[in-house]
Amino acid sequence: MPRRTRSLPLTAALCLLLLAVGPAGAACPEGQQKEADFAFTQAGDFIKAQSWAQAIPQLQSALSICPEHANSLKYLGKAFFATEDFAQARTTFERLIEVRGKDAQSGDYMDLGKTYAKLKEYRLARQAYVNASRLAPEDCSILFNLAVMHNAVKDFPRSVEAFELVLDGCPNLREKVLPELTKACRAAAERERGFGNVKEADLYAVKASEYGSQAGGSTGYQLIVEKMRAGDYTGAADLCDAFLKNNPESSRRDNVMLNLARCRSRLNQTDAAVAAFRGYLELKPSDGKSAGELAELLAKANRSDEALAVAERHLAHVEDESQRIYLVYAQGKALESAGRYLEAKEKFRWVAGNATGEYKYWSQEEMQRQDQLEEIRQRQRQNAGR
Repeated sequence: MPRRTRSLPLTAALCLLLLAVGPAGAACPEGQQKEADFAFTQAGDFIKAQSWAQAIPQLQSALSICPEHANSLKYLGKAFFATEDFAQARTTFERLIEVRGKDAQSGDYMDLGKTYAKLKEYRLARQAYVNASRLAPEDCSILFNLAVMHNAVKDFPRSVEAFELVLDGCPNLREKVLPELTKACRAAAERERGFGNVKEADLYAVKASEYGSQAGGSTGYQLIVEKMRAGDYTGAADLCDAFLKNNPESSRRDNVMLNLARCRSRLNQTDAAVAAFRGYLELKPSDGKSAGELAELLAKANRSDEALAVAERHLAHVEDESQRIYLVYAQGKALESAGRYLEAKEKFRWVAGNATGEYKYWSQEEMQRQDQLEEIRQRQRQNAGR
């Protein structure tokens, strides 16, 4: 699972940074790093006062000493954004994430997403928010903006999914979310009907009606969400089963089935999890992320043929690169499970070349892992031939 981090408020984070600047920019020699740290502190008063134009030269000075100084990159990006130099902000935030690598924070991706959105590069903005949400899956601001970006690229099913997460986890945003969620449901219904996906279209139409009448989100469903957040997967699974039995026409049936699948998976109840995933994917065949979860679950259970079949089938339904990444990554895991390490490496190579954030790093690590597994196999064959 991705590491989860929470961003400090700007003023609190700045105070910590000024008191003890961390190991950011460790690629620079120690002497340069200390000089850059000092130059960064010279911008502190301007940053605290949000006098961004005055902060820019000081931050650039720090970066002239150490180009990998992460704190200076972070606040220089914010300064460019605040002064509406979005092109420079983009370059700076991209560089910050490159410098931090695996240690990039949710706030870094969120800042980059906001910048892309200002430049009307909505697909890039969406991917940035996807990366942010992996690191901070309960951050309401990230989830809301991710839902908006899904909508901006006309991926209405994903928009509905993200807005529902906000509705469930961010009660203070309920009044703001419901109108947007209703519109997204209507758009998703129209889209799916146009593609001939009648079941999905009908489901979204019911959701639109319920959310439009302020009825979305039953008490029973909220209890499931609370149980899952508390880590009570047995209790959550029992509630899911009861909900599906007692609410056969509910518009949240898809969400409950997905939660049931994830609970059963957490409880290592593989067959039950697989059945729940399959039930959910009958309603949502274009959900590449969940199909990828199912394929990885099957691969982990050494059911590689089934895993590959799931990934291949759902690849035919996905339309955007971010969904394809989950499925190709799952193909890699399934091929590894089948002992087809060199083929698995090629799948991970594709993901590493097309993904951003942690999937990029995971795939790079998986490529090395496949080499190691193949080397072990070759050594075993050589020893067996002696």
